[in-house]
Amino acid sequence: MEGSYQRIIPVIFKGDNYVSWSRTAKMALGSRNLWSHVSTEKPADGLASDESNKWLQEDMQVVSILQSSFDSSIVNSFSHIESAKELWDTLKKAYGNISNISRVYEIQRKLEALKQDGRPFNELFGEFSSLWAELNDIRPPETSTTARERHKQDMVFSLFSCLDGGYADLIQSVLRESTIPSLDDVSARIRKEESTKQFFQGNGEVAHYRKVNEQSNKIIECGHCKRKGHSKEKCWVLHPHLKPSRFKTEKDSTPKKAQDNRQWNNGNAMKANEELQFTKAEVEALIAEQIQKLMVAKESGY
Repeated sequence: MEGSYQRIIPVIFKGDNYVSWSRTAKMALGSRNLWSHVSTEKPADGLASDESNKWLQEDMQVVSILQSSFDSSIVNSFSHIESAKELWDTLKKAYGNISNISRVYEIQRKLEALKQDGRPFNELFGEFSSLWAELNDIRPPETSTTARERHKQDMVFSLFSCLDGGYADLIQSVLRESTIPSLDDVSARIRKEESTKQFFQGNGEVAHYRKVNEQSNKIIECGHCKRKGHSKEKCWVLHPHLKPSRFKTEKDSTPKKAQDNRQWNNGNAMKANEELQFTKAEVEALIAEQIQKLMVAKESGY
């Protein structure tokens, strides 16, 4: 039986969360038609034996349900109480009259520190809703139309401050609207955005497309000519044959055979020039020979 009781009240009572715990406990007991054991006194002794035994059994069941939701730090302090109403009244007296201002401050601090940090949105929203529900119980919003509308906006703004940075576009979209949507509407949009992000991040084909698209948008710089828009492997300077015909000049259009012949002729001319060159000793010997011939001719009378 104890295991089943632990699932009836989902909130663990720790003392400082009396408001949220008592609300949850009331709903759990009321749904099982056991709330009368907490809200009313024990019936008079005029009940029949069977009815009296049934009421006593139900009362013990309520006590077990309440105690099973206690945190281990406080369970021993109230284990001696055997009446459901007595236990309920004792808890209310001990924890229900604690200064609401202190609890409001504590809840506000938790809301300000609450962050998604990569968690699923449903997990974040559960914690967020629990804090706001307790805050509204302790400090109910004003009943005027303007006050209620501002209160709803404050909840939406508070939720936005908890979200990760990936939802910035969604937040900006909501803030551009003429009126701030309700918290339920905003939550639905966030869930839709989350499912879209998961699809694009988890789908292999989409991830591949994104990778190819990112690569295609990168500015490529050639490692040879240092110009942007092509790689070294496709550089026209290194690989003239890759140059499209519409960009080729008359020089580029010269047949390769003609270019080879021109290079061959230029090479032979350079070789011939090299063959016509003389050393300094050869030139001096040639001059000396010519002078000798002139002297001989002069002496002979020529």
